[in-house]
Amino acid sequence: TAKQQDAAGNVSGASNTVNITIVLAPSIISAHGLYNGDVNNVINNGSSSSLSVTNGIPVTMAMIVDAGSSNPVINLSVDNNAKITVDNTSFKGYDISGGTIGSPTSLSIDGSGNITGLSMQNGNRYLIVYTITPIGSDKVTLTAKADSTSPVPVTLNIEAQPDLF
Repeated sequence: TAKQQDAAGNVSGASNTVNITIVLAPSIISAHGLYNGDVNNVINNGSSSSLSVTNGIPVTMAMIVDAGSSNPVINLSVDNNAKITVDNTSFKGYDISGGTIGSPTSLSIDGSGNITGLSMQNGNRYLIVYTITPIGSDKVTLTAKADSTSPVPVTLNIEAQPDLF
């Protein structure tokens, strides 16, 4: 509640109630897949089919986050942890809002799959990269989610190492 005061310092007996509503849009994952390194096509998400990876050979994954708040909850889940090893020290975040890739920020992932350490600016876009090593064969699905919005899964088809000799 606020009281009105005129230029002479006289305070009115009437009061004004001011209600402020702050609406924050959730952050969203706009892409998730294999990191290409191509500025115009940063992520290969496999479109309608799964992506092929090789047993035992590390690959770099990436997701793009459209920030709706400064501290979104970004989560990464794996449908079968026996099929991949996630390098927890590999997580890096980059601001890509200005059409360039900014300086890296080291991130961490907790036991629940929440990625932490990147302070975001509402309205900006961020690239998060991380490394996994596929194990065995079959398929594995990694799902990224921000602020509990629609999940963005990517399915990896783990193939045997080729016989090169």
